[in-house]
Parts: sequence; structure tokens; C-alpha cells
Amino acid sequence: MVRQPIQGETAMPSSAGHRRRGTTLVEVLMVITLISILTGVALTRVDVDSFRISAQARSLGAALSLVQRTAVSTQRTQVVWFDSTARALRVLDDRNNNLVADASERTYQVVLDDGVTFGRRQAPSLAEAGEETFNFTRDPQANLPRLVFRRDGTASQAGGFYITSIRDGGGWSKNTRAGVVVPATGRFTWWQYRAASATSGSWVTVD
Repeated sequence: MVRQPIQGETAMPSSAGHRRRGTTLVEVLMVITLISILTGVALTRVDVDSFRISAQARSLGAALSLVQRTAVSTQRTQVVWFDSTARALRVLDDRNNNLVADASERTYQVVLDDGVTFGRRQAPSLAEAGEETFNFTRDPQANLPRLVFRRDGTASQAGGFYITSIRDGGGWSKNTRAGVVVPATGRFTWWQYRAASATSGSWVTVD
């Protein structure tokens, strides 16, 4: 005999027909494992260091371009020192054009991003940039390589410098960039070393 529900009473659902299916621990572990595998594959395809060095080259190019334009717009000499210890460019707004940072003159730094340093590691030198990390005349007072932007926008000399990944070990020459200044215009062009193998490669210009 089947009991009929009293008026206002809700019938209880059958446990067999309405049982909810829960997620098992095995299924959760399988999903986590799959996500880990896909993440690992994605990371191997993305060269984080290469992206970081390229972004740094663009940032330094913009900073140096601003220094050059400032020399023209203010009609004041702008001095750039390359400081490898501080991993930074030191810029002087040289109001009296004596190439010395006087107390009343503004100076500021452009610091390299984390993971980036000056140098070229195993990459061969670029002829236009020279052999050393910085190929500019050393300031006798600051004892640092120096580049001067004149009031007409020209640069004091030809030369260049290198930036690369701060990571240790071999195989990182592909993450090396070179900035080369054109004295007549005061503009920098940027080069990237593209390694075809562990022992060969070539320098190409980049935007």
C-alpha cells in the first residue's frame, strides 16, 4: 500500500533517481596533472628572457631619444654616463655646458630592468658597437664611459654598448642586443644577435 502525501506535504524524492554525481579525487588529480603538463609546454615555447631584453632595448632607445631631443629643445648639452656597477644610465642636464655635474644641475638615472645587465656574454662583437661592453670615451672625472648630446642634436662620437640576460651559463647570446649611435643624427639603432647554433649566428637590425 502506497502512502499518499497529506495536503501541503512535499513528497520525498527517490534517492535512486535524484542522486547527485560528485567529483572524485582521482578526477581532480587528473585535471591538475593535465593543467601542469600544458603549462610546462607553454613555458618551453615562450622565451621570457628574449622578451625582457627586447623590451629593455626599446625602453633604453626611448630614453636616449628623449635625451637627444631635450638637448635640442632646451639648447643645453646633455651628458650620459654608462654605469655598469649600478646597471644604469646617468643623465646630466648640463646647463653651463662644462660636462661636469654641478650642484645646481639636474641629474637622474635610467636603471635597467630586473634580469638585464650590460654586456654581451658569448655573443661575438658587432663591428659598429666595438669589442667592449661600452665603446665610448671614458670621462676622466666620473671614470665612466660618456656620450654627449650637443645642442644641435648630434652625438659626440660613434660607438655603442651591449645589454644581455643576467642569467648565468651558456647559450644566452641570442638574448644580447647592441645599441649603436649615429653621431650625425644622435639616434641609436638596435641590433640583435640571432644564434643559428651554439657556435654560429649573425647580427641583424631590429625596430
